[in-house]
Amino acid sequence: VTETEGTVLIEREEAELLVFPNPASDYINIQIYPTGFTPVALYDLQGNQILERTIFFAHHLPIPEHVPNGLYVLRAVSGDEVLSQKIYIRR
Repeated sequence: VTETEGTVLIEREEAELLVFPNPASDYINIQIYPTGFTPVALYDLQGNQILERTIFFAHHLPIPEHVPNGLYVLRAVSGDEVLSQKIYIRR
């Protein structure tokens, strides 16, 4: 928080979602900044939720064997921000 001549500026760190490797085969590494407990979910392109977890900062997420090859969206909610990244699963 910074105050300049009666004006208060609240500096806040922007949320960032890192997902790798991409394409993925057996697992996805997820890192979220700023750190904290963050719900993440993997969706197919029809909007069906494939899996959901709550992670803290970084997580090694195994991809269930029943998930077929294709394009998916990983969605994370960090504070009041919703972050998403496309990820391709290729076995």
